[in-house]
Amino acid sequence: TQSTWGECTQFRSMRCRECGENKLSEEFPYQSGEACDHQSQQCYACLIGKTECICGVKYTDRDIARIKTEYALLMGPRANMQMESEYVYVHRANGEVIRVNYRSGMSIRDIKIEIKRVTKLETTNQKLITAEGRELKGYDRATLSVVKARDVGVMGGHTLRLMTVYKENAGAANGQNLDQYGNPIGSENDLNFEANILDLNLQQRPIVVLKMHPHVKLDRVAAALKAKGFNFQEISELPSPTELEHRLSSACQLWVISSSYNRLERTHLKVIRKFFDDGGGLYLWGDNQPLFAEANFIAHALVGCQLTGDYPGGKNVEQRPPNRDFGPGFIRHFVMTGINQIFEGITIAAVTPAPQTIFPIVYGSAGNVVVAGYDQNGKRLLIDGGFTRLYNEWDTAATERYVTNAAVWLVNVDGDW
Repeated sequence: TQSTWGECTQFRSMRCRECGENKLSEEFPYQSGEACDHQSQQCYACLIGKTECICGVKYTDRDIARIKTEYALLMGPRANMQMESEYVYVHRANGEVIRVNYRSGMSIRDIKIEIKRVTKLETTNQKLITAEGRELKGYDRATLSVVKARDVGVMGGHTLRLMTVYKENAGAANGQNLDQYGNPIGSENDLNFEANILDLNLQQRPIVVLKMHPHVKLDRVAAALKAKGFNFQEISELPSPTELEHRLSSACQLWVISSSYNRLERTHLKVIRKFFDDGGGLYLWGDNQPLFAEANFIAHALVGCQLTGDYPGGKNVEQRPPNRDFGPGFIRHFVMTGINQIFEGITIAAVTPAPQTIFPIVYGSAGNVVVAGYDQNGKRLLIDGGFTRLYNEWDTAATERYVTNAAVWLVNVDGDW
């Protein structure tokens, strides 16, 4: 078999200086560049879309044009496929540049997944900004679909800026000074927003708490959330659907503290569903049977799960080992930032499985799911079977930190990833 250059390519191959793969000699440039002598040692797949050599020398415009033309002549239709695979250059605040291989049809979500592969940053802790200062969302609530990179003007050769939503400790629990439960001391170990997104105006976007159980005391919850910068607004009497809609019109999240008898109507549910669909955070609190009436009324309608049972608690649980899929423990998540042990509650309810929608966060000492979350299509929800820890045993392992972490996550800044 003869290549364009008249060489036998049946057995002849070369190793690319950059990717290290053995490829046919026809997949390498015939000659080197003007500025350095390395181009002939790199395959076309590594060269296309580049502006500089791996040795750091900048390519001339003539080199770049020659590579594209030469490759198109040698590879024919295959060249067009590779030309699509130029790179999107993502710049971090620390000066690092991440090169994402661009391909036709990729989404903003795909770009974030590639960034995670390189940086280990969760996709939900990434904000991508264009050169013009426009933020790129990964999900379009209007069309209920993922956003394609090309549709928002992002193509090979473009430059983006990467910002993080949360501080670098997000999801971790490291620290030198630990309390009696092994949790790091200090608010810097909470889930905290990065300084660049502190224009959230949380005082104008309150957390509305619909307290349906008359005996739940939320004084310490309110104090903790206010110290974190939130505007806490408690509603102790059942509002009309119109009043609830008005209260939620400026809110960033709704928390519902359940009772044993549901007094919410379908019209209330309609208001809550719209708030949820528009990206408002939702925290549904219940407790041991039968104290989960409103939580179940809402959760079953929105995400298909509910609280059941009356299980003994009273224990602290630690992170569940990655290789174990049973028993007590919690799953590492943003809301568990700065937590190595957490109090499960006194007598608690369990979240029934809804594997297509919700994910477990905390398994109680009985092995049942106590806390679960929902994070899909720009919408976020938490459901919890132990509201007594909001006022009874508040000073136990990590309760305050968990509550403020949950509030930060439910602001849903990154919910359109």
